Parts: sequence; C-alpha cells; structure tokens
Amino acid sequence: MTRKKTTKTRDWFIREVASRAGFTIKDTQEMWEMCEQVFKEQIMSESEEDLVIDGLFKLWTQKIPSHLGPPKGRKPSSGKYEQVMIPESHKIHFTASRSLLDLLRK
Repeated sequence: MTRKKTTKTRDWFIREVASRAGFTIKDTQEMWEMCEQVFKEQIMSESEEDLVIDGLFKLWTQKIPSHLGPPKGRKPSSGKYEQVMIPESHKIHFTASRSLLDLLRK
C-alpha cells in the first residue's frame, strides 16, 4: 500500500500551533521566527556544540576539509575518475529523536 504524499507548510504549522495553544497567529508567527533565527545562528556559528531539543531532534554541523575526489558530473566511459581537489564544505545534520522514531514503529 502506497502512502499519498501531502505537504504541510510553515503557515499550516503556525495556524495549528496557535489553534491548539490558544495563541494568536501573530504571536505564534513571531515565536516561530525566533526559533528559525536560533536554528540559523546555530548553523552559522560553526560551533562544536549541538542543538538538542529533547524529545524532538538533534541539530549539528560538520566541517568537511578540502580533499581529493571525483569531479561532479557524468561518469567517464572508462569507468575511472580523474581526481580533482574538492574545496572545504559544510554538512548540516538533523536527526529525529528516538521517541519520534518510535512512533513509526507502533
């Protein structure tokens, strides 16, 4: 059985939280914007500290140093890549908590 894919937007989330908590949509929107700002600051800070919201998720960044690797694009017909220098990059990790993952197993 396939699951129908639906998309719930940021606006849906804000309205849902406001409705359940009894807050105004404007107050909830301001609170969400502050949450977004904290997430963005955590990502931009490149700190070694993780952002952990117990029961929801863990967010952290990883710096990937420059290294030799295959070039972007199509695989050559010979099957061998010419090694090129890949510049330093960053990776954002976002991991759901165990309690959220357990909801799928029930």
